[in-house]
Amino acid sequence: YGDVSLPFAQAHADFVALTVKPLVDNQFHSNPAPDQTFAMGSSLGGQASLHLLLRHGDKFGGAACLSPAFGPAILDQARKSRELLKEKRIYVDIG
Repeated sequence: YGDVSLPFAQAHADFVALTVKPLVDNQFHSNPAPDQTFAMGSSLGGQASLHLLLRHGDKFGGAACLSPAFGPAILDQARKSRELLKEKRIYVDIG
C-alpha cells in the first residue's frame, strides 16, 4: 500500500501476486489465467489493485478501482504503461 514508488508498496504487490494468488489458485477451484484474474479494491485498495495490474500484468487481466486514492506516481506509471493497459480491463468508479 502507499505510493507505488515506495519499497513497501512494491513488496505488498509482490506478496499478493507471488504468494497469495498461487495459494488461492491451489486451494480453490479457480482459473489462474491472467484474463480470468482481477484485482479489486476501494480507496487506497483501488490504487493497490491498479498497481498489481501494472506490476504483475502477466498474472492479472484487469483491475476494479472503486473510489481510488490515485497518487501522482501511479498515474505516471499508468501513462508509461499504455501499451500494456490496452490489453487489460479497468473499471474505475468515483463517488
